[in-house]
Amino acid sequence: MDYSSRFVATLIAALYYLGAAPAMAQTTEPVALPTIEKTAPLPTTSAAQVQVQVQSLGQVEPFRVGALSGIPFKMPMQQWQGTRTGIAAQLMSDLPEIGASPLLNRLSASVLISPSNPPTDGEGDMALASLRLASVYRLGQLQAVINLAERSPGGLSDPENAAIATRAFLALGQESNACETAIRLQNGRGAIFWLKVRAFCLAREGRTAAAELTADLVLETDPEDVDFLLALNRMVHKDKTVIKPVNALELAMARFSKAPIDLSEAPFSLKSAMVEAEGEVGLDAARMMAAAGLLNADTLAQIYLGWPGLPASEPVPAVQDETQITQPAPAPEDTQSPEESDAALLAVALAQTGAPRAALLYQSALRASTPAGLAKAAYGGLKQEKELGAFLAAARLYAPLLQDISTQNLPLGQAMGRLFVYAALAAERPELATTFINAAPARLQRFMTLSQKSITLTGLNFHTENLPQVKDANLAYTDLLTLWALGAPLNDQHRRFLFNQTIDNEEFSHCRAGAMAAITDGARHKARAASFLRAALMLADTGFDRVAPQCGANVIQALKTMGYEGLARQAALEMMLGPRLQRVANLHE
Repeated sequence: MDYSSRFVATLIAALYYLGAAPAMAQTTEPVALPTIEKTAPLPTTSAAQVQVQVQSLGQVEPFRVGALSGIPFKMPMQQWQGTRTGIAAQLMSDLPEIGASPLLNRLSASVLISPSNPPTDGEGDMALASLRLASVYRLGQLQAVINLAERSPGGLSDPENAAIATRAFLALGQESNACETAIRLQNGRGAIFWLKVRAFCLAREGRTAAAELTADLVLETDPEDVDFLLALNRMVHKDKTVIKPVNALELAMARFSKAPIDLSEAPFSLKSAMVEAEGEVGLDAARMMAAAGLLNADTLAQIYLGWPGLPASEPVPAVQDETQITQPAPAPEDTQSPEESDAALLAVALAQTGAPRAALLYQSALRASTPAGLAKAAYGGLKQEKELGAFLAAARLYAPLLQDISTQNLPLGQAMGRLFVYAALAAERPELATTFINAAPARLQRFMTLSQKSITLTGLNFHTENLPQVKDANLAYTDLLTLWALGAPLNDQHRRFLFNQTIDNEEFSHCRAGAMAAITDGARHKARAASFLRAALMLADTGFDRVAPQCGANVIQALKTMGYEGLARQAALEMMLGPRLQRVANLHE
C-alpha cells in the first residue's frame, strides 16, 4: 500500500474538517480544499500566543436613550446633525412649556424624547442631558421624564437630573419613588430642593419632629422661604384650605393633606399630571392635553366615557377601535320613542358647560338610537370647540361616528355638513369628507384640495373681483399661499393675485426674515431637530392659524424639504382650518 499517499489524503481531510467546516456553517457556497504541499510545515499555535483583550463597556450616551412609548413621530438618529451643543442648549432652554400649534407641540415632544445621537460635541454632556430632561418636563411628558431618567447614566444620581425626575414622581403621585430617590442621592444633598423633599418624606411617614428639623435647615439656607414651613404645617395638620400649587412638591403636599386643589395658577406640566385624577380636575386636564395635541383620541374617549351625568340606561359601549363602535339597544317603546330618548340625552349634555359638556355630548352621540340623534350630538360636540387644538382633538374623537353618519344619507344642513367636512379632513379621512359635500362654496372647494394626493388648483378662481369682501380675500390669500407651499403649481392669475393682495396681520408678523431663513437653510442641510424647535419657537404664541401666511408657508416648505410630506399637510390643515373655525365662532358662516 502507498502509505505516503494515504497520509496526505488523511491530512487533507483533517484540515478540511478543522478549517473549512466552520466556513460552511456560515454559507452554503462550495468551499475549495486547500492545496497542501508535502514539504510545508504545519502551522501551530500555542496557548501562550493567544491574547484576549477585555474592555469595559462605556456608559450609554443619554441622548441615545428614548422614551419607552408615546413618541408621536419617529425621529432619525441623526436629527441633531449640524447643530452644536451651545445652539442645542439655547433652543431647549428657550422652548416654551406649550405652544399654540398642536402639530409643533407633538414635533417638539418627538425631538426631545426620541433616541438620537447627541448634538455635535455633546457626547457625555450631562448639563445638556439635564436641559433635555427639563424641556420634556415642561411639555408635560412626565412619564417620559421618568423613563429617560431611570434608563440614562446618572439619571437618578446626578443631582440636576434626579431633581427633574423627582418632580415628575411627585406630580404623578409616585411619592415613594420620589423619597427613595432623595434618600439614595449622594451628591448635592444639601441643596434646598432636596432638603424640602426630605422634609416632606419625613412628614408623610409621621416623623413630624424630624420633618420640622429639616424644615429649619431650609430656613437657615433661605431665611425668606417661610412659605414652605407654612405649607409643611398645613400638610401635617391636614388643613383643608384650598391649595393653589405652582410646583410638584406643593401638589404632593396638598394631595397628602386631602386639601381642595385649585390648578388655575399651575404650570402646564402640573396640569398634565392630573389627567388620571378623579373629578372635573382630571376631565379638564385630559381635554387640555388633547387640545395641545399630546393626548390621543382613544385615551380621551375612555376618560369621557367615565364621566357620570347622563340618565341611567343601557351601558355606554366601549370603543373597540377607531372604526368599530357598537351602538346600544334602543330604549323600550313603552317608555320613550328613540327620537325622544335622543333628544333627552342631548338636552342633559347641552345643559352642562366646559369639559363635562364635552364628555356628555360624546356619550350622547354613542348612546343615540337614531342616525339623526347621532348627527345632532356629534355636531354639538364639534361645534362647541372654538379653538383649533380643541377642534382637532374632537375631530379625531368623533371620526368613527362620522363614518356611521356618512352611511345614512341624512339630509344634513349646510352648516352641519361643512363642519363634518372640516372634522373628517382634520382626522385625516379625506374620503369621508367627500360624503358630506353637496353644493360646496368656493372657500370649501379650496379647503377640499387638501384631500388630493397631488394638489392642483384647477377650477379654483382667484380673481380679485370675485372676492369683494375683505374677509373672503384674506382667506383666499392664505389658502393660495398654503397650497403653493405644498407644491401646487401657480399660473399667471395666481401669481398676480399673490403679488397684489395683502392681509392685515402681515404688517405685524411674528416671523422675522432671519428666522425664516434659519429654518429654511436648516431644512436644506437636514438639521431636523434644530429646524423643528425653531419653528416651535417662532410660532409659539400664534400657531399656524393666527400668523402671517408667508410665515406658515415657510415652515410648510421646510417640512417638505426635509421629506416630511405628511407633516407638511398637517401644518397646512392647521393653517387653512383655523381661520374657518374663527368665522364659524364669529357667526360669519
